[in-house]
Amino acid sequence: MKETTKLSILFILAMLSMVILISLPGSKKPEPEPIIIREIETVTVTETVTETVIEEVEKEILVIRSEQNRIEFTNEELLEFEQLVMCEAGSSAHTQWLRILVASVVVNRVLDERYPNNLHDVIFQTDLINGVTRYQFSPVFYGTLSDAEPSKDVKKAVQLALQYDYSDGCWIFNNGSLTSEDKQEWFGNYKIVYEIDGVQFRK
Repeated sequence: MKETTKLSILFILAMLSMVILISLPGSKKPEPEPIIIREIETVTVTETVTETVIEEVEKEILVIRSEQNRIEFTNEELLEFEQLVMCEAGSSAHTQWLRILVASVVVNRVLDERYPNNLHDVIFQTDLINGVTRYQFSPVFYGTLSDAEPSKDVKKAVQLALQYDYSDGCWIFNNGSLTSEDKQEWFGNYKIVYEIDGVQFRK
């Protein structure tokens, strides 16, 4: 009995030592700035999107973004990114799959040498066409971006798109029914990879 008590005391002392070591200052690394992609389990994908995505995950079709193809960003840029996705696809009428694809397009642009190499400049990019300044994303043009409050689904979609390219390389999306004829002609130069909720994703 005494031997058992002695072992119990030694075990408790060992556990206390471990707690003290874990709690020592400097034992936990601070979060890096700017923020780097947070870890998300792949299983989340199968729980939040459509059967099509489940099949793609099972077949390992999804392109995992390598370390070279992952982007760094500030807290402010992350919020702008989430607000953009909220404006473009945050409605309850939209599917989670649509939100993930919209977010994937934004990340693909940051990684594309034809576009700026950071989130903020991609989101607020403008082009001068026939003397008229045109924004890449309508929420920026209409001034609704800064008022948007990202939902949990939008935040999840953004994080998934930062880890994987769900769009198969798409860098354009447009709502077919709301696109003018002249723009439709331009969009027609690019292949439709997905069409969801009336939104066409092209590359």
